[in-house]
Amino acid sequence: MKPKIFTAIVLCLLTSVLFSQEDSQKLSDSIVKIAIEKLEKNYEVTSNEVLGEFKLKKDSTDVILESDEGFLKSNMLDSSFTDRLKIKSVKIDIREGVIFDIRVKGKLKNDSVVFTNTRPINMQSLANNDFELEYRKKDLFSNKRNIYKVLLQDFLEYDYENGENYTVEKQLIELISGSENDAKVYGNKGLKSVIDFRIYSDFLGLINESPNGIVSFEGNSTFYLNPFSLAKGYNYLFKKVQTGINYSRFDNDDRTISIPLTDTLSIIQKSFLNIHTELDVFELRVDKRFPYKFFVKARGDLDITEINRDTTENKSNVSTISIGLGAGVQIERFSNFGLNTAFYYNRYQNNNVFDDGILNFNTIALTGEVYFYSNKEDQQNAFFLRLNYEQGTRDLSSKANFFTIQFGYKAQLNFQPKNGS
Repeated sequence: MKPKIFTAIVLCLLTSVLFSQEDSQKLSDSIVKIAIEKLEKNYEVTSNEVLGEFKLKKDSTDVILESDEGFLKSNMLDSSFTDRLKIKSVKIDIREGVIFDIRVKGKLKNDSVVFTNTRPINMQSLANNDFELEYRKKDLFSNKRNIYKVLLQDFLEYDYENGENYTVEKQLIELISGSENDAKVYGNKGLKSVIDFRIYSDFLGLINESPNGIVSFEGNSTFYLNPFSLAKGYNYLFKKVQTGINYSRFDNDDRTISIPLTDTLSIIQKSFLNIHTELDVFELRVDKRFPYKFFVKARGDLDITEINRDTTENKSNVSTISIGLGAGVQIERFSNFGLNTAFYYNRYQNNNVFDDGILNFNTIALTGEVYFYSNKEDQQNAFFLRLNYEQGTRDLSSKANFFTIQFGYKAQLNFQPKNGS
């Protein structure tokens, strides 16, 4: 939180104690207005700061020659092969804290070649580990496939700024030998970049086919725990965790649930507030060229629902907690267009909907979301189509299920209307 915003909130609390109610209200309203303006202003600011820098140390490097018959020369230069790679350009694709793809173009003898990586590369340990790039070519005379390798740290280095050795979300970098030998890595620290704020409208809710809520506001943030690959492949264990909150706006007739319950799953379907955490337990991508990846996730949810006991007008909120385990796949049609789909098994528990007991039930859930980013570099303008289906298991009736169809988009947070709007 910015110091000015924090100061405004503290002053608001002090005025409520030191001044009369009327004066305090006027002053508090003024301070709150200032705090909102500051928050909105800081949210809109794009705060690009330098996190580090890549540098091309030299324009040529030694080449290691191997063959399909063995790897006897995997750690030394072949004495019969003395040519060097003349580097022309280096293109680096950074995703979620690692070098996902790197392509080094150059000349080897008289051939134009491209060396590339076979596993993700940790940027922070680039100088301390032997990361190899490969180029493969079939020998016309011996019918063998020769494997040419170069060591990345021989010609490329990465130096991070003090205190800025954090996860780089996404960036494309190009170095050109002789003209552009260095390139800075930037990180956007603005509030907009760290909070994924979306608005969803439910089609079934809008046409009164199902009490799913009219509109939902959702904010998520991702924290990287272990963005480093396993077993020299595109595989990750406990890579990241995502936390978020979802608020759903219901019609007055649909918001409240009457007790006793006629449909147990309505406690989840009509939840107006959901707080969730999702952990990526395991992620598998066969190869960087494959357009899909598999994942296993664990999640926990807290749902808050409004209930009305018997025929009284007294309404209260009840909370339901859940844990779930799921598996799914992400398929990319393009870098900015794809599909996420997953299957979850969930366990729910509510301790206060009944006066004399605990409500426990299990469900299976199928989720799918098609996403489209209009700008693959910025990714601040995006559209989503999300489908959710949740079904009770043997603890509930087979009719205990609900379905949602939601259209969503990334939105600008406007805390108060602009003048003239």
